[in-house]
Amino acid sequence: MKITKTELRKLIREAVEELDNAPAPRSPKVSPDVEKINIRLDQISGFDQLLAKLNTSEEFEQFLRKVIRSSSENVKHKDILLAVSNVEKALRKELE
Repeated sequence: MKITKTELRKLIREAVEELDNAPAPRSPKVSPDVEKINIRLDQISGFDQLLAKLNTSEEFEQFLRKVIRSSSENVKHKDILLAVSNVEKALRKELE
């Protein structure tokens, strides 16, 4: 199954919205740091074209691993696993 850049962005945005709307014990709103990252990602020229090149599950997994490693210096491993688990649950609900 090939995932297009449009589908990927849609899934990510829907997952973020669903997590934002779900009652969470931590933070009901998007944090300012996450908002800054979202704005910067939208401003990166050619980012969508680069994402469109990811067309296998292996490539997508490698990309996610890189993103997680890059952003996890100040996040505990347990919290990373919880976040990934929450995103997985949200995505599974969307696909049902």
